[in-house]
Amino acid sequence: MCAFRSFADNTPSHPEFRRHERGRLACTVHLLLPDRRILEARTMDISVGGLRLVTPVNLPLQTMCGVKLVIPGIPSGTHTVMAQAQVTNIVFSGRENGFLVGLRFTSLPAGGLQAVSDYLNEKFKHTTHRGRMARPQHIPGNDGQGSKPGKA
Repeated sequence: MCAFRSFADNTPSHPEFRRHERGRLACTVHLLLPDRRILEARTMDISVGGLRLVTPVNLPLQTMCGVKLVIPGIPSGTHTVMAQAQVTNIVFSGRENGFLVGLRFTSLPAGGLQAVSDYLNEKFKHTTHRGRMARPQHIPGNDGQGSKPGKA
């Protein structure tokens, strides 16, 4: 049986997995890969659910890895976060000169969760809503009630 998707259908073709507000974070992260190799990468953003980073190599989807990163403490200090994560998406970016990798935390100890939360809360105290990287919102018009963009 064949199926097709009408161009009039505005339903996203894939589910949105992001559930947490995220903030920009630029730091070095170390990944412990399944073959025990350590890969250095740089972060782009972070949330309590995971992070996005740039790696020099392509990682297979669903790869589980250890993550070690140092989160700046605001107003001072740092917090080393150790976690387990899974590759949820990856795409090559010529602009970033590497692979953009989405990681979902599968295990984040309470201290790490607190460090990420504190970082985001403090960062967002000094940022407008426009400066935040909020989770995507519901796409208007998909509720079958003819709502218009910008209306709830």
